[in-house]
Amino acid sequence: MKLTVAFGARSLSASVRRTEVSYLSHRLHHRLRGGTMKQIDYFLNGALWGAMLLGAAGFVSCGKRGDLAALSPTAFNLFTGMILGGLVGGVIGGFIGTVEDRGDEVRAAESSRQAEVAAQEAASAAARAARSAAHAANMVVARRTMSEAQADAGRLAITLGQAELTLDRAQEELENGLYSPFWEAIEGVTANLSEFDKSLTSIEGNRSQYLKIAPPEAPSFSLGLSILPNPEETRRRLVALYRMAQTDPHFAIVYEQRRTNAILIAGFRSLGQAIEGLGDRITDAIGRLGASLDCRLASLESSLESAAAAAAVQSAALREELQRSTAVNETVVGQLRHDAAARSESEHMALRMLDNIQRRRRPSLFDRPRSGRS
Repeated sequence: MKLTVAFGARSLSASVRRTEVSYLSHRLHHRLRGGTMKQIDYFLNGALWGAMLLGAAGFVSCGKRGDLAALSPTAFNLFTGMILGGLVGGVIGGFIGTVEDRGDEVRAAESSRQAEVAAQEAASAAARAARSAAHAANMVVARRTMSEAQADAGRLAITLGQAELTLDRAQEELENGLYSPFWEAIEGVTANLSEFDKSLTSIEGNRSQYLKIAPPEAPSFSLGLSILPNPEETRRRLVALYRMAQTDPHFAIVYEQRRTNAILIAGFRSLGQAIEGLGDRITDAIGRLGASLDCRLASLESSLESAAAAAAVQSAALREELQRSTAVNETVVGQLRHDAAARSESEHMALRMLDNIQRRRRPSLFDRPRSGRS
């Protein structure tokens, strides 16, 4: 009995060591190939434990019978127990490993899906934020663009009024035979009409830009007034005075002497060409502008009254909006302050110019409109 137990113990120990060496060899082999699959890992562990347990059971059974013949291949003993245990344990371990591996695959797939969903949500949030920022930027630019156009429109009547008063001075110089002062006044009128032309060009440019960038919910483009000044009378007076002066030899000689000092008007090579052609150009341009924006052309006095009233309304609206916009960014607040102050100044300038036109009073330096943008 003792011999049987000793022999069985040594056999069991040797078998366990061989099994462990084989198992470790398999693990090392798979790790060298890049890592074991979970099914193989579980299979080997199941086979090892099954062999150990059933082998031990066979050994104990053999020991209890005290029969060395029980070590034969046909009896339940250490060897048959190890073989049977290895097979059963391997099958069970492999099954468990397969289940675990599938579970890992499912969890990995779910984790990947969640990461993809999170990435898509982050990308969508970033896109929404970008669209929101672009929308806000477009609204700011659109606001500034229409504000500049409205400021230009408000200056049209003031600029034309300045030209009319300078024409009055030119007529006086012509009647008094003052050659150089006359041509200086004529050049001044031409410069006023050139400024008028630039304002019209600026309005058209801002209008085109507004239509391109303004979001759908932005207000329709508007100059903020319904009456635009008709420059036809000013054009007619300027051309008439110019031609009248050219019939006088003394005025004509002075004009030729001043040709090299003549102001340069875009699109014209001389003062004479500007006088003859600039009026037609601005008359056509403001006619097209009025038709496209549903604004009618009227006399200078009517347009000055309209400009002053529109500037007052716009200034009040801007100041009211400024009070409600404390939470808006500083750029918008600064623009509102600037526009409100500019409209208030434009209102005062239009009223002063209207008073001068009605009294036909020569303007002082204080009455002259600014050359820069409001």
